Amino acid sequence: MWPFSKAKVAEPPRSVTVLSRETLEAGILAGKGDGVHMAVLYATMLGFGHELLREPAAISEFITFIQRPPDFTPDGIQRAVSRVIHDADVMCRGQSFDVLTYGPQGNQNAHLRPLLDPYRRAIEKHGAAQVFAAANFDVGTFIQKVALERRERDVRAILGKLDEKRPYLAPLLMRARAKGRNKYGDLDYTEFFSELTNFLKTYFNETNLPFFYTYLPLMLCLEHIEPWMVETEDGLSMPVDGIDFEHWCAARIEEQGWVVRVSKASGDQGIDIEAMRGGKLVAIQCKRYTQPIGNKSVQEAYTGATHYRADRAVVIGTGGYTRAAIELAENTGVILIDAENIAAFTELVSVG
Repeated sequence: MWPFSKAKVAEPPRSVTVLSRETLEAGILAGKGDGVHMAVLYATMLGFGHELLREPAAISEFITFIQRPPDFTPDGIQRAVSRVIHDADVMCRGQSFDVLTYGPQGNQNAHLRPLLDPYRRAIEKHGAAQVFAAANFDVGTFIQKVALERRERDVRAILGKLDEKRPYLAPLLMRARAKGRNKYGDLDYTEFFSELTNFLKTYFNETNLPFFYTYLPLMLCLEHIEPWMVETEDGLSMPVDGIDFEHWCAARIEEQGWVVRVSKASGDQGIDIEAMRGGKLVAIQCKRYTQPIGNKSVQEAYTGATHYRADRAVVIGTGGYTRAAIELAENTGVILIDAENIAAFTELVSVG
C-alpha cells in the first residue's frame, strides 16, 4: 500500500536471520503496543513533530492530531517507521528489554518468549533496519493497520456509549452549555466540556482505551453529539407558564403511548398528571422552575402517589434538583426527571 514506508536500507548480509512476520509483529507491539505509543505513531504519520509529550503545547497539538482522519503523509509515515526502528534498537540493545517486555518479576508475556527472545537477539546483533529488511517486512503498513484498528475500536466504543446514554447525557450537556458565558459575557464552555469529560472518565480509562489512552477525544465526541443535541433542543420549546407546562408534559408522555389525565388546579393532592399504561399508574408532579427543585416537591409527589395508590411517583421539572431533594427521592423511590429528558420518560419510569 505504501511502498515508500519501508525502511530504505542496503541489502542485508546473508547472515541476517530471517524472522517470521509473527515474530516481528510481536516485537514491535512489545515496544509500541502499550500505553499511548500507537497513538503517537498515528499522529506522527499525520505530521506531528514532537518526540515527547511533556510540554502543554505538545500535548494539545497531539490531542488535535489523533482526532483527525488518517490522511497520512509519506514523510510522516517514514518518520514513524524511523521511530519504530530506532526504539527497537534502543530496547533490544539496552538493559531494559526484560523489564519492559516481561515485567519486573519476569512473569508477563511469558507466552511470547519464543517470539520475543529471537527478536531481541537478532536486532541486538544486526540492528532493527537489517532485520526488518531481511524479512521484507513493511513496518509502515503494519503500524498503520494497528493504529487504525485500535483507533476505530476506541471511537466505536466511545460513540456507542454516548448514544446509549443519550437520554441522560443530553439534558446535562444542554444545561451545561446554557451556562456558556462567564460573568463578563464572554463565551465559556468550561462547564460543558467538564460535564463531557466527567462522563467519559466514568466509563473509560487507560485500561479500556488502547489507542486514546488517557487523552480523551472531546472534539470527536462533540461532532457526534451536536446533531442529537440540536434535535433534543428543537423538540423541547417548553412553555414558561406553569399550567401550560403541565399540559406540555402530558402531551410528551402521551406521545409515548400513555393514557394521561391532567388534574384540576385544586384538589389534586400535589399530583398534576396521572399517566396509565399496561395497568400501571404513574402520579406526576410538574414544576416549571428556574432554580433547583427542593424537598417539598418530592414530599408532595410521594404523598400524592400514595393517595392515588399509584405504582410510581414522579417529579418532572426544570432548573435541576437540590442535593437534599435527590437524597429524599432516593429514600422514598420518587423518580426525578429533567424536563429536557422527558423523551426518556417511559424508560426512566420502567413500569413494564
